Amino acid sequence: MNKIAVVLAMLLAIGMAAYCNGKPGALHNNTNPIWKGTPRLLKTVPNGKLFEIGENTSAIKLLHVYGNMYQMGFAQGQLLKQ
Repeated sequence: MNKIAVVLAMLLAIGMAAYCNGKPGALHNNTNPIWKGTPRLLKTVPNGKLFEIGENTSAIKLLHVYGNMYQMGFAQGQLLKQ
């Protein structure tokens, strides 16, 4: 009987947590323009490439890594070390 009570209490807590930050509000449209340029390759290492997308002050880095978890983490460290 105690196990059933614990499970019901957990389900109730999960259900109430759905609105822990208030009710869902109205949807907002994304009015930012879509960047349609070609990414610029900045650096390449085994299991990873670093690109830059955007222009001037709105440029951001784009990291592409592949392999197993260790290889991806090592490539990220090499590409973003500075």
